[in-house]
Amino acid sequence: MYTTSNTYTDKLDLVVDITLLDMMPFNALALQMGHELKDTIHAYWSRFRQLHTPFYTETMTQDRFLHILHFLHFADNSQRPDKGKENDRPWKLRTLFVTLTKA
Repeated sequence: MYTTSNTYTDKLDLVVDITLLDMMPFNALALQMGHELKDTIHAYWSRFRQLHTPFYTETMTQDRFLHILHFLHFADNSQRPDKGKENDRPWKLRTLFVTLTKA
């Protein structure tokens, strides 16, 4: 997952690579966001006393999280198996589902 994401950062000549060590806290934050719902993604890093949750600011910066989220890819678009089938959108997630079911 992070290697495919790095393909897209390389195309834009970005210096920052996404590593496996980045993906672990990213996944933890994404899972936690499903349990603690806020109005916007920026609210998770809010410093307002009413909204502040230290877990997010202590785990990863907002900019880093958004950078990973922006370049998150599960499959390389150039490796599409059936280029003629335009309606087969789940192909991008198939490798993820196969990997998770084998685990």
